[in-house]
Amino acid sequence: MWSPKKFCCCISLRTGYIIISFFTLCLCTAHQVEFFRLKEHHDYVYPSDWLNLMWVILHLLASMCLSYSMLVESALLSILVYLIIEIIYLMYVIIYASVSCALRTNTYANQGLGYCITFWVLVVLTCVITTYFLYIISSYYILRRQQRIASHQVQQNLTN
Repeated sequence: MWSPKKFCCCISLRTGYIIISFFTLCLCTAHQVEFFRLKEHHDYVYPSDWLNLMWVILHLLASMCLSYSMLVESALLSILVYLIIEIIYLMYVIIYASVSCALRTNTYANQGLGYCITFWVLVVLTCVITTYFLYIISSYYILRRQQRIASHQVQQNLTN
C-alpha cells in the first residue's frame, strides 16, 4: 500500500491528524446546528432528521478518540474507533442520500432544483473528504503500529 508522507502534500501527518480531529469536531457541530435549524423552521421533522443527533454524538466521540490517540502514544484502539465511526458515516451518507431522494423524503431535495444540486455537491464533497481522511488516518495507524512493533522487538532483543 502506498503510504503518504504528508497531509495535503505539504503538512506533516501529525498536524494533518490534528486538522482531521478538528474537522470532525466541526462536523459534529454542523449536524447539531442543522438538526435544530430544521426543527425550528418546520412543524414536522422527518424521523431520519433525528439521526443528526446520533451523528452529533458519534462525531464528538470520534473527534475525542482521535485527540486522545494523539496525546497518548499507545492508544491505537481509539484510532480504530474513529475509523469505524467514519466508515459507518460514509456508508450512511451514501445510502441516506440515495434512498431519501428516491423516496422524496429528503428535506433539502424537496425544496427545489437548486437545493437538490447543492445537496448532491455536498454529498460528493463529504464522500471525497471523508475517504481521504480515512486514508490518512489508516496510514498513520499503520505507521504507529509498525513503530510499536519495532520498539517491542528492540526491547526483546535487549532483554535477550
